[in-house]
Amino acid sequence: MMWKTAAHTDAVELDGEWVLLDSQRYVVTKLNEAGGRVWGRLKEGATLEMLVADLVAEYEIDADRARMDIEAFVNRLSDAGMIEHVA
Repeated sequence: MMWKTAAHTDAVELDGEWVLLDSQRYVVTKLNEAGGRVWGRLKEGATLEMLVADLVAEYEIDADRARMDIEAFVNRLSDAGMIEHVA
């Protein structure tokens, strides 16, 4: 699976936390460090498998847990219109 960030979204990192701005809906969303890492990798075109490997390496969690967390996170972003499924 692969996603891309919506054209009407932008992100900035502030003190280890990420803030997303949806300029179409005027919505601001705050992400923690892991969410910001995933967001940045989504912008680079990372696949689900790449994201899982990143979180396993960075946070020393098992792959199943990482996959569940990433899927839940991207589903919320998708539901909010901040990312789009592309493959």
